[in-house]
Amino acid sequence: MTWWTEQSGKAIQIKQKSRFIVEISSGFFLPNVKSCSKPSANVEIKEYQLINHIFKYPGIVKWNDIKISMVDMGGTSDDVFMGNDGRLIDPALSYALDTSVLLWRMLKHTGYNFPTEVDEKRIALTGTPRDLTTPEKASTIANAFGGGLTGDGDFGAAGVGLKSNKQSVRIYQLDPEGYVVEEWVLHNPQIKSINWGDLSYDDDAPVEYTLDICYDWAQLMDKKKNATLKTVASKYEEFMKKYFNTYGNQN
Repeated sequence: MTWWTEQSGKAIQIKQKSRFIVEISSGFFLPNVKSCSKPSANVEIKEYQLINHIFKYPGIVKWNDIKISMVDMGGTSDDVFMGNDGRLIDPALSYALDTSVLLWRMLKHTGYNFPTEVDEKRIALTGTPRDLTTPEKASTIANAFGGGLTGDGDFGAAGVGLKSNKQSVRIYQLDPEGYVVEEWVLHNPQIKSINWGDLSYDDDAPVEYTLDICYDWAQLMDKKKNATLKTVASKYEEFMKKYFNTYGNQN
């Protein structure tokens, strides 16, 4: 019997790499994630010399960037979504899962704009004009990782440091039943790098996208002990249904 199978009559589960969900924008789950690095921190060590001896003391803590790798499900043909009667179940479904569009939308919502297209000011799907032409911290946090990603421009308080932070990145690790066994919240996330992948005639593998995110600090949340709480897995399913119905036919 392996050590994690059962102890004192209770089943023991190890935390598995493949059981995780990434959430941004307070309820916007990423269905296209392939891998995601977890937060890591470096402690700056300072050295002081006293006569012939070196003494080391801890300095400030610096949180390292995380990298999210994604695949693109936007290349599916419409006939995949044909019903038994030959009609399209949802003709915009494949576009709703287009990773390239999602990442482009996130970059645009930071405030970035082309120098030759001054009229392209729309932020978020429903449109709130902004006069920004370069990314700014507040706009990046609120409109690329907050409610402004899918709704009107987000000008509300983030709630940084609180459990209710709505402008953050959340990484959930789940058990086999879908309950959270570990939850990380990344406060004040910002886009550091976006890569739309590589192409090659001699490779049939999926196009892979990467998103590098920097943040001010990460927080390991307390475990939820209430077994009656709705699982993250069920929230994820609800999100997918709502996303397709609400945003599936918008670019």
